[in-house]
Amino acid sequence: MNDESKKFKKKEFRRLLELAFSLSQAEKSPGDAYTEQVIKSTAQELGISEDKMEEAMKLFEQEKLAKKKKMRLLGVAGIILLSISLIVTYTLWPRHFSGELKMTMTSAVDDNFIAVDELAAFDLFHHKKVFCLVKFFDLKYEHLITWKFFNEQGEFIEKVNLQLTTTTSPYSAWGSCKLGITSKPGRWRVKIFADEKLIGEKDFTVQYGRYDITLTSKMGEDKTPVDNLQKFLLSKHDRVVCYITWPLFQGKYRGEWKWINPQGTIDEVDTFDIDWEEVKSYWVYDSMFLKNKTAGNWKVEFFLNTVKIGEKEFQIES
Repeated sequence: MNDESKKFKKKEFRRLLELAFSLSQAEKSPGDAYTEQVIKSTAQELGISEDKMEEAMKLFEQEKLAKKKKMRLLGVAGIILLSISLIVTYTLWPRHFSGELKMTMTSAVDDNFIAVDELAAFDLFHHKKVFCLVKFFDLKYEHLITWKFFNEQGEFIEKVNLQLTTTTSPYSAWGSCKLGITSKPGRWRVKIFADEKLIGEKDFTVQYGRYDITLTSKMGEDKTPVDNLQKFLLSKHDRVVCYITWPLFQGKYRGEWKWINPQGTIDEVDTFDIDWEEVKSYWVYDSMFLKNKTAGNWKVEFFLNTVKIGEKEFQIES
């Protein structure tokens, strides 16, 4: 019994016609392929005029051609994207460092990238920087070179980056680290990396440097100590002079002497400012007068920018 009131959606209507058409044409054209004659005769059965069918065929061919062009464009775009990917990979992907290098620790590098000296130790009293000069041999690729400096405690101090844009060999480059009186003395290390991979390292020493502390009863006319004493007599001497000399010295500092009495407390403090631009010898002294001082074991401590540099013990006797 037919239900004429039953309704179908547009998609359902098309699907029903598609199924009916497939069943009716099964004998005419077995399989999935239909000849043009079958399609035209079917259209005629459906009441579709011949000119409309011809127009439909033209639109169909245009759609097929547009699909082919789209596929070709997608293929070309894929090739372009693949080429770009390969270029980027070749350019940015880290390449193994296969060359050799020689490291030199120096206090300075001249305009020709030659070390002015080769040092194993750097003195804080006059060296303001430590340079690590690297000479590369047999470079095959460009690399990001990094210098990293560490103190004896393993604390990271400073980093320098340099992008190598050449494979010319030999090739020289340097990284440096600032030094100051607050830098911790000890065994330091610099590590060299190529694209974040360790390729070399070298140890060097950071120290205060040479200096001498002399205790004397007074200074001569030539501004040098007249004697070198460990004991001072209240009955004979009127002061203790702490005289400090450096064979090489440079920089701006606030100097300070602390005179420590037998009870271990600070008896006197004297300060002074240093502004020494040239790297050469330097001397300075301070005095503590003995009037009203107690006998016993004393000590004088010397500081630069609050950093204790040295000390000297002495005795005061009656």
